[in-house]
Amino acid sequence: MHQVKKKVSFFAATVLFAAALAVCLAEVALSFFCAPWPRRNLRPLRSFDRIAVENRIRPTDGRISEESLGWNDWGQRDYKRSVRKPDSIYRVLMIGDSFLEGGFCDFPLPTIVDNRLIREGRSDVEAVNLGVSNSDPIEYYFRLKDPGIELMPNEVFIFFYSGNDFLKPTQRYSKGKELLWSKFIAMKPVPSLLGSTAPRLTNLVLKWNSDLAARRSSSAPQNEYELLNSYIEYPFEEGIAKLAEHMHLYYFPDLAEHSIRRVLERGGDRFWLAFRHKGKDDEHLQGWILNNLIRWEQQTSFVHSEEEAALRVDPQVIDATFSWLEAARRYCLENRIRFRLFVIPVDTGDPDVVEFWNPWPAYYSWNFQCDAWHTKLVERLQTSNIEFTDLRLVLNGIRGTYRKTDRHWTEKGHEVVAQVVRSEILHSLRDRQVTIASEGRTSAVGETE
Repeated sequence: MHQVKKKVSFFAATVLFAAALAVCLAEVALSFFCAPWPRRNLRPLRSFDRIAVENRIRPTDGRISEESLGWNDWGQRDYKRSVRKPDSIYRVLMIGDSFLEGGFCDFPLPTIVDNRLIREGRSDVEAVNLGVSNSDPIEYYFRLKDPGIELMPNEVFIFFYSGNDFLKPTQRYSKGKELLWSKFIAMKPVPSLLGSTAPRLTNLVLKWNSDLAARRSSSAPQNEYELLNSYIEYPFEEGIAKLAEHMHLYYFPDLAEHSIRRVLERGGDRFWLAFRHKGKDDEHLQGWILNNLIRWEQQTSFVHSEEEAALRVDPQVIDATFSWLEAARRYCLENRIRFRLFVIPVDTGDPDVVEFWNPWPAYYSWNFQCDAWHTKLVERLQTSNIEFTDLRLVLNGIRGTYRKTDRHWTEKGHEVVAQVVRSEILHSLRDRQVTIASEGRTSAVGETE
């Protein structure tokens, strides 16, 4: 029996050693193909993709190029940035999701803020873009810790979107969720056991899994975007018929084409003509938009106002969401970094968007639920130590600030918010100068106190 136990132990040790060696060798081999840090933490699923890097140097003389901004070597829509902050620079990290990417706009929000400050002679301030699409407050927190803290920020702005950033009650922050052993594998920057020892291998495994899940979840053709937008050039009746046929074939095989068509044609020519506009703020017809629209409009029970939606708000959702925002504030406080939260509303404050979606009340009802969550979160923030800006108060009632289809800011919306963010940065700089003067110290503006 003793000999059997020794053999089993030896076999187990051999397997573990072989597995560890294989992981190490794989990590070394992948280092030749995977993007370096910090890009592999910011864009884990794209860390093996070739991207067209446009390392545009940030201007300092006030002359800003009007060309649309591409991607830098960090995989961000931003100017080329150094990991180490220059001593003379006051660096603001802006962390969020697709609202910071500004996908269909010439410049993302951080760059618009940066450019405004440069034109005003404040080339000593950097607004660094750490916005990553499809991320949430948990990832915002860990993005702040890695790579954020290594970028030596003076101030951190987190942008929270009420449309899809609220968390489940089970996702509440705890110290245990920060420990490596709490997960075996997780998407960077969220820590995990495999991610701490083999970050490149982790990214590759997650990319394979993501690609496989995407293929399984959709039967739509790869050229769907081009196909859908080609139908816009058809006359209204013919184009709507084409869309109904497409959605029946690839998304709703159990729903009759005439039922799909009845949903799509409610908007009449107004819906159709919105996609024919060419120039700034083009609307882009995408499969996921039509999928959500048709799916929601099959419902017969939905909320009709924020007041009605407020009755359905689970306080634990607010608590779980708030816990990660508060954790980010505490982390900044511990590292002597100023922190501010910007709460982004859904588009119920833009009369143009409300009018556009009037024919589809079930689909639009989700916005009332988001508004109710937004209100409850703001109430919670008002009793906390978090400095925040409720952008609903800024955007409410201004036409043309949101795109009608993907529900992100238009160029105008970006400009409105950029003015608010710029003012907050200048306010921070004034406070800093007052503090330095009151303590009788001299300091370069960018130095971390």
